This record gives sequence, C-alpha cells and structure tokens, in this order.
Amino acid sequence: MQLQKLLREAGGDLNAGFVVKEGANMVTKTPGIAIFVKNVNKKIYASGEDRLPEILHFVKKNKRHVIETSSFAANFFGDLFNKLGKPFADKIGNIDVNFSVDEKCKGCHICERICPNENIVIERNKPIWQHKCGLCNACIQWCPQQAIHFKDEICRYRNPYITIEDLILRD
Repeated sequence: MQLQKLLREAGGDLNAGFVVKEGANMVTKTPGIAIFVKNVNKKIYASGEDRLPEILHFVKKNKRHVIETSSFAANFFGDLFNKLGKPFADKIGNIDVNFSVDEKCKGCHICERICPNENIVIERNKPIWQHKCGLCNACIQWCPQQAIHFKDEICRYRNPYITIEDLILRD
C-alpha cells in the first residue's frame, strides 16, 4: 500500500502486489531466541518459494495482478508506525554508536557499499558510522571477517537465498 501510494505520487502505478512473509535479520545475545528465529525463518522462506512460480509468471508476462495486502491490523499498525515514527527517525539514526569494529577488519568496504542509508564511510581502513542508521544489520551480517559488532551480540543470521551481489545496488 505504501509503495502504491509513492508510485501514484510520482505519476506511476503499481501493476501487481504479492504478500510474502519476511524473515528476521537480527543479532541477539540470547541463544534460545537465535535458534527460534532461524527455525521460523526456514519456514517463512519455504512458504515464499511456494509462491515464487506464480509471482514470476505475472512479472515475466508483465500482467496485472490484484494488489494483495497484509491483514487489516498489520496494515493499520504499519501505517501508524510509519506516520508516528517519522519525527523520531533522525534520533534513532544515532543508534550506531552501539556498533564497533575489531582488529579483524580488513577495510574491504563491503559494509560501506551494502549500507542502504549510506551511513558508513571508510577512514584509515575502518568503518565510521554517520548516525543515520536504519538498524538493518547489513554491515554486521555481511562483514566477511565478522569484524563488526553491535553491543555484545552472539548470533548472526543471513537469508541463505540472498547473495551480497543481490544487495549491493551501487558502486
């Protein structure tokens, strides 16, 4: 619904919309929660795979499809959260003060390239956060050296069907 609204404001239109569940991309210091999230994510990704042939059919054929939406409650609370959260977005961005980098960092720039908010710059071969973090955890999850940390996390999880090339959209 939000994407359709943005497209219409820009003079476009959404031709199809499919509801698929999203897995969690988190770091946690609680092993039980980490195991639970990994198991739930496996089920979620399997349910998305079941819908993939249908979705691909409509996309490849450029066919219109009814715009699916989540439940009324999910849409209502999601919209409410987005509206109420906007004034606090800048304040939340400085949550990156909780990130650290250790001596394993090789200065490869992956964290800088993968950050959707362009929140990371590399100085002296180390990431420096710019306080506009969306807490997506991409820098943590995709660091090839596991050199980036958030507080005292013990669990990292990546969607096994996503590659780093899928996520890096800019050079």
